[in-house]
Amino acid sequence: MTNKNEDLVLSQKEEEEILDEWFVNLMDVAYPNYERVGCPDPQILRDLAFHRNVSPKILDAVLTHMTECSPCCHDARSYADEYRKTTEK
Repeated sequence: MTNKNEDLVLSQKEEEEILDEWFVNLMDVAYPNYERVGCPDPQILRDLAFHRNVSPKILDAVLTHMTECSPCCHDARSYADEYRKTTEK
């Protein structure tokens, strides 16, 4: 793969943002799950993002589901952003 901007040096944060955007776009195309089939309760996703105790069995099921569900990935990312904002104060 050739990069037209080979001399361009990205910061770690910029690289992470590019990879993050790429991942989100990939999930949206590959696993749209418009019907939200099999999605866990949003509170469970929020509990995970806020580092609250979730049983290993539920954690495994939710993470497995998220590998095939773009909406849950979006929700989990939103909750994680919310958590980060509460801890940055």
